[in-house]
Amino acid sequence: MSQRVYLVKGGDQVRLVKASTKAQAVGFVARNMFSASVAKQDELIEALTSGKTVEIAQEEPATASAE
Repeated sequence: MSQRVYLVKGGDQVRLVKASTKAQAVGFVARNMFSASVAKQDELIEALTSGKTVEIAQEEPATASAE
């Protein structure tokens, strides 16, 4: 797959990332900004009682246009 240079923006940061897809470019940048793990029961209770909601992550639909 060919690669392009993507402009990835977040807050006041701007990064240029060479990647095969937009998702790969964003993922590369996000990897250094966020972490993820399976939530423990106590963490779920604390987050839900403080007003957080569960967000549903889904694959982005494929588009015919180039990214």
